Amino acid sequence: MKADRVAKLYGDLTNKERAALYFRYICDRNELEMDRVESSVPWKNYCCIDFQYSDWRDSFFHMALVWALDCWRLRTRQWAAFALIHLLMQSGERDQAHEVMAEHKRLEARLLAMDRALEVTCAEHGLEAEAVRRLTGTPTFDPLFPELDPDSGYQAEVQLNLSRCLPVR
Repeated sequence: MKADRVAKLYGDLTNKERAALYFRYICDRNELEMDRVESSVPWKNYCCIDFQYSDWRDSFFHMALVWALDCWRLRTRQWAAFALIHLLMQSGERDQAHEVMAEHKRLEARLLAMDRALEVTCAEHGLEAEAVRRLTGTPTFDPLFPELDPDSGYQAEVQLNLSRCLPVR
């Protein structure tokens, strides 16, 4: 009975309020409340551009933004590690600096994997990786250690995450 009263309250909300609640519940992974919110949204009939087109178009943007968010997060961690190496070397803590250097190299290998994952995913879907980079202000990663290979396990993980942003063919 209580659940029914909660669901009835959703019907009095605006679509913006429903969408905000849905966003909250999706972040909390609360499927029961997500279903309740969605079931309270009124159905309408529209005449619009083909849904398949708009779904792909919007999903490409979503994929690009997901990639950029992860990429910038990794770049920030890599820059922080580089700064810490410098500070540790200046203070004579060379052993710690070498440990942080290993982390820095791991982050660089992941950034290389991020770039490769973007290129592979874009190629699979007829997109230009450079267009994604322009949109997101994310240049191709130029490693400090050019001898590094991309982290292949991380690349596979990123490609899977990017593919989850896109509709099923």
